[in-house]
Amino acid sequence: MKTIFKYISFLMILAAVAMLVSLSGCSNDPVGTAGTSYSGYQIAIRANPDQLRSNSSDTAQIMVEVWDKHYVAVDGATVTFSVTSGKLSASTATTTKGFATVIYTSGNTDATAIIAASVENIIAKAEIVQYYTTK
Repeated sequence: MKTIFKYISFLMILAAVAMLVSLSGCSNDPVGTAGTSYSGYQIAIRANPDQLRSNSSDTAQIMVEVWDKHYVAVDGATVTFSVTSGKLSASTATTTKGFATVIYTSGNTDATAIIAASVENIIAKAEIVQYYTTK
């Protein structure tokens, strides 16, 4: 009986650890996602890094992934970008192997820049915090 209790306790601990690992994810990068477009596409956006100095020259890579309802990467989708502060290297990009990338350049004021990416009728957003530093 004690052996069964120890085995069950071990399995419960193992399940708790697995759940914590899955909740923690593999990355510290924030990811914004959106619902499903009228063509069945879904999108996710990631900013890396998500914190920059407000010096008008620090940059971050903005990557958008587009996939269909079968979780297959979508080639040739047009992604439209906009930003509330700073600037982007392009206002649109086309997916290759499911990915579209632009470069964000920080502005010169402390702010949280919101980058929006849209495909068809869905929008995903990411944030980049810009901060002042004397270094």
